[in-house]
Amino acid sequence: MLRVFISSTAEDLKAWRLAARDVVLDLQWHPELLNEHGGADTRPTVAMCRERLASCDLVV
Repeated sequence: MLRVFISSTAEDLKAWRLAARDVVLDLQWHPELLNEHGGADTRPTVAMCRERLASCDLVV
């Protein structure tokens, strides 16, 4: 299963990000969206983003 990192700013592109997520799900791939993972993360933001991005096969 392909992992797809969906990048966007938080609020102003929310509808576009969710539309991209829906397409990825329709393709039976795994969308990776930073804004949908709740909870605290002790890593610095840039380090967390880079780690999650590195685990993906595609970037949108």
